[in-house]
Amino acid sequence: MTTIQEGLTKDANVVLLTLDGVRYQEFFDKKIFTRYWNSYASKGIVIGDPDQKSKVKVSNLMVLSLPGYRSMHLGSRSFCYSNNCGNVKRQTVGEKVLEQLSLASEKVAIISSWSMVCKAGMQKESKLFNSCGDRPVESNGHDEINTQQAGDHPTKWSGRFDKYTFAHGIKYLEQKKPRFMHLSLLDSDEHAHDDNWKGYLNSLKAYDLYIDRLFKKLLELGEYGKRTTVIITTDHGRGKGKKWTGHTLSPAAAKIFMAFHGPDIPNKGSVSHKKKITHLHLRPLIELILGLKKIKGRHRLSDLVFE
Repeated sequence: MTTIQEGLTKDANVVLLTLDGVRYQEFFDKKIFTRYWNSYASKGIVIGDPDQKSKVKVSNLMVLSLPGYRSMHLGSRSFCYSNNCGNVKRQTVGEKVLEQLSLASEKVAIISSWSMVCKAGMQKESKLFNSCGDRPVESNGHDEINTQQAGDHPTKWSGRFDKYTFAHGIKYLEQKKPRFMHLSLLDSDEHAHDDNWKGYLNSLKAYDLYIDRLFKKLLELGEYGKRTTVIITTDHGRGKGKKWTGHTLSPAAAKIFMAFHGPDIPNKGSVSHKKKITHLHLRPLIELILGLKKIKGRHRLSDLVFE
C-alpha cells in the first residue's frame, strides 16, 4: 500500500511563518487580512476558526511565547515555564533536517525579530543558519538591510523591526533557497503589550502584505517555489476585552490558528474537524513534507491535511 509520504513532492521545502501574539479573531477578519482571504485562503487549509468548530490551541499551560516556539521546534513539551529559558537540550526539527538530508548549514535557517526564537529552534552547538533579534544577517547581499536596521531600532522593545526581518527572509529565500526556514515576526505582540491597538492593527495589515509578497516571491522562484509549503501560525493569542494586551495563563489566548499552503495541500479553505490540534502537531507534519525518516510525534495534522 502506498503511504502518504511516498505520494508527496520530492525535494520539498517548508517555510514556517509565525506572527507573534496575533489573535485568531483578527486573523479570520477579512477586513484586516484582506489579501490573504481574497487570494490565498481557499488555496490551502486554514484551521482555528470557531465558526467552523475548529479547535487549535497552544500546548503549553503558561500560554507564553518561548514555550510555544519550543513546542513547534521540538514536537514535544519542554520544562520551560517562562520566556527566560535557555537553548533547548534536544534535537530540533531544523537540526534533524540538516542531519538526515546531509545539507549545508545555510539550507536550514531561523530569521527572527525576537532573539529568543533561536534558543527555541536550536541547541547551543547547532550548525543551522540563524539571525535573531538585532543581529545582522551574515550572508552576501544583506549588507544594505543590515545597515538600515542598525540605524533604526525599536525604542520600546529589544530586537529588530519586522520590516527588516521580513526583508532578510525574502532575500535569503532568493539566494539560498533553504529546505526549511522559520521566519518569525514580532511587532504585533509588542504593540499589544503596550496597549497600542492602532500599532497592533497596523502590524497585522503589514503581515497581510508580507504574506502576499511571500507567495509572489515563491511564484517568481519557479521550481523551488512550486516545491515549497508555507505554514502560517502564531505562538499564542490574546485575552478578551480589556485583557487583550496580555496572554499569560489565559484560556482565551490559548486559542490560535494555523494555515497550510503548498503543492501537496488540498484547496479546502477554512475547515472544520473533530481532532484537537496544538503546536505539538506541527513538527510531524513538517518532517513528513520534507521526507524525513522516523517522524517524531503524532500525525494528527497530517491525518487532517491529507484525509
